[in-house]
Parts: sequence; structure tokens; C-alpha cells
Amino acid sequence: EMRKKLNIGTAKITSEEMCGVKHHLIDFLEPISEYSIKDFQDDARKIIDNLDTIPLIVGGSGLYVDALITNYDLSIKRFIFSRQ
Repeated sequence: EMRKKLNIGTAKITSEEMCGVKHHLIDFLEPISEYSIKDFQDDARKIIDNLDTIPLIVGGSGLYVDALITNYDLSIKRFIFSRQ
């Protein structure tokens, strides 16, 4: 879970369960913050590019994992439609 304070019902890993292994993009967003799949893709790729180890990608939505490991073009965050 990326959002802070949402520990119940999300199966968010605890500090004890991490066993000293560094985890990224967990517990860093305020509950009402906007955060798109494009934001995730950009943030996760930056983290991976700066790692000295091979990343283990786990958890979350399959769509987010696919967006991270494939070439999803998410350059446009939102589409605005207007009625004429």
C-alpha cells in the first residue's frame, strides 16, 4: 500500500516482516493525494535505475506491474472530454 495510515484491510507489510530488506514506494502518500499509474511508472523506474541489485517486484495491481516492466505509453495522465 502506497498510502500512509491505510494499514487495516490492505495487507501492508510491517517493519518486522521486512526483515531489514529495503522496500520502496510503501507508505509514502497521504490518503487523499493524487497518484496515477504514470506517476508510479516514473517513480518505480527511477528507483530501479538507481539500485545496485536486481529488484524483486511484488504486490499491487497487475496493471501497475505491467506498466512498469513493459513499454506502456502513459505519457498523457488525463483525458479531458467536453460535451458540445
